[in-house]
Amino acid sequence: MRDPALKRIRHRAILETTSDDLLAVLRGGSSSTNHYLRRLHNLAIGLGWLNWPILPPRLWPKVEWRKKRGIAWEEHQKIISTEINPERCLFYKLLWEIGGSQTDVATLTADNIDWEGRLLWYRRHKLKRDAEPARITIGEGLEQTPASIARSRSAVPPLGQSINQRPRRRIPPALPHPEDRRREPPQLPVCLG
Repeated sequence: MRDPALKRIRHRAILETTSDDLLAVLRGGSSSTNHYLRRLHNLAIGLGWLNWPILPPRLWPKVEWRKKRGIAWEEHQKIISTEINPERCLFYKLLWEIGGSQTDVATLTADNIDWEGRLLWYRRHKLKRDAEPARITIGEGLEQTPASIARSRSAVPPLGQSINQRPRRRIPPALPHPEDRRREPPQLPVCLG
């Protein structure tokens, strides 16, 4: 744990730590500091390293997480306008239109689209396997976006691989036309990203 708030107790033995020390760390830290320090404290009690709590459970400050929010339309448009990779751009558009998690949208394929019924369905990864799949009616915005999925098996690059880590395809050299022998050979790119 590299939290700077823990400097105060980092080199102190557990038995020498007082409740004032823990409260000082909690005041200087974030909500994550509170969360992980509480877990570490409970682990020490559970393993028998402490016979009694340094700070009784009722005296721990309440964990207050920051409010989470989605991005606004303007922020989405800015992301789309700066993205140069068409696959990644399609991924962001699908995230906006569907509202699904990144993992769920990244695993979409052409098989997830019922064009006749105008229905997009997928299984949520965070739910059990036997849970009902999510079903979304294809509207105007979504109708334009998945057209690109139908052309490929997967909508986006595999998870865990950045654009630069993906294998590059080599372009085979074009055979020169007999009339081109008199001209300079064409400049061919070595690889395509």
